Amino acid sequence: MRDKPLYKQIQDHIKEQISLGILRPGDRVPSEVELTRQFSVSLITAKNAVIALAEEGILSRFQGKGTFVAESTKTEPVIAQQHDKGCIGLIVPSMDTRVDQRLLKYTEKYLRQQGYILTVRITNESLAEETEAIRLFHGIGVKGLLILPTVNEKYNESILRLTLDKFPIVLIFRYLKNIHTSSVISEDLQGTFQAVDYLLNKGHRKIAFISPENTNSATEDRALGFEKAFIDRKVPIDKSLWCFIALDALDSNKSVEFIYEFFKEHPDITAVFTVNAILAGKVYTALKRLGRQIPQDVEMFTFDQPNLPDIPYVSQDEETICKTAVEQLVQQIEGNDQLSQAVIPVTLQYP
Repeated sequence: MRDKPLYKQIQDHIKEQISLGILRPGDRVPSEVELTRQFSVSLITAKNAVIALAEEGILSRFQGKGTFVAESTKTEPVIAQQHDKGCIGLIVPSMDTRVDQRLLKYTEKYLRQQGYILTVRITNESLAEETEAIRLFHGIGVKGLLILPTVNEKYNESILRLTLDKFPIVLIFRYLKNIHTSSVISEDLQGTFQAVDYLLNKGHRKIAFISPENTNSATEDRALGFEKAFIDRKVPIDKSLWCFIALDALDSNKSVEFIYEFFKEHPDITAVFTVNAILAGKVYTALKRLGRQIPQDVEMFTFDQPNLPDIPYVSQDEETICKTAVEQLVQQIEGNDQLSQAVIPVTLQYP
């Protein structure tokens, strides 16, 4: 994807959302300003991408109202075929990131190959909505559940109850340490360790760690990987350079201001690791405001592709994660009660 022109990346992203049924005829698509922020492109690039899709008949533009998916679009949504094996429920906190969207894409692909229909519920990072989704799906008779727990989740009694009842369930990308259930995650600890070790090997010692509050297994394991890199090299770690963002500030401009002030107070920072691509974008914006060049003044490394120049990243294998999760779930449905915890390798990608 990195080899495609930026306007083409935006077009492919919108087409994929339509084909997966995330965007439906009549739905409003992100504005050109929103697309510039999401893809870190110029306004003219975003505008050209949208105009081209409108010319193809995929989008409809209305002066003063916005841009919408055309009522009769040439990109048809994916419609699940009727199968004999029944439905599987997928519960996710959001559908905002590329990781979320690939999760949906590959889960649907491999469930369809196994003969199952996928039905989806988005919880908006709410534990209460996740619990309600579990109740709803269980009530309508789904054969099993795939769940990406919310960002602040360490325990859910509904998941524990399903596990005790031996109902088929697999957790994806995150696991709950106090509930023994099947899960498929990335090498969060090892991936972060390798990234930070790379920065240490280049001579950096003042390395910032930028993360949401440590509220789930992924952020906790990535923090452990950061520490391990320093410990293994016997380099003192300065935790005053750790910056945790409150969960209620993540989706607002407050987080950029907070990060801006953090770097302003620590001008000696020469490198930074962010635990996800969203935070990488916020750090990039804050450093640019401070007049600090990347990578000349501050070198960055992040988890997940940031779509920003000169930033290496830890790449998760979303397709293998989804394929493995589906295989685990199907085995449970077919009577194999043995729980399995799979850890899928990551790779480091350099610009």
